[in-house]
Amino acid sequence: METDKHPMRAYLNLDIIFSTLCMLFFVVMLIQTFQMEVPSTYLLPRALSILGIILVAAIWLTNMKKIMARVLEFEAEKKAFGGLNFYVNVLITGAYFFIANFLGYIPTTFICILVFAYIMRYQNKTMALATAIFLPLILYYLFASLLKVSLPQGFIEALFI
Repeated sequence: METDKHPMRAYLNLDIIFSTLCMLFFVVMLIQTFQMEVPSTYLLPRALSILGIILVAAIWLTNMKKIMARVLEFEAEKKAFGGLNFYVNVLITGAYFFIANFLGYIPTTFICILVFAYIMRYQNKTMALATAIFLPLILYYLFASLLKVSLPQGFIEALFI
């Protein structure tokens, strides 16, 4: 099983969602205890609400430590790459527009998707290859056949289409 190292994915895990719902429940329960009229009946619910809020806060702090560790690790990896990611992407995109007229839309898009997946260190190679194969074909069909938009047709596509 692959581990996703992107730090933003850590924010939306089940622990955070469940503990947030629990926190809302305990806060509403605590507010309700202040609206009780008989003093002897509010002591246990109020104590349980406060205890629940403390427990959920502890869960949040534990998760925040994990999230911050992931963010720091992600930033360290980004610095190790040299911060050239943006410039490499711009260079590849510019090259894509020039090469697409020569090779054609489908082969150029196939190559470009694979290069981007490699540069971004995409872990799932099967999914990257499937995306590189099917996305250009689907988009070509959508634009060329259905929308009647002319796409670059290089010498390679002229042989097959």
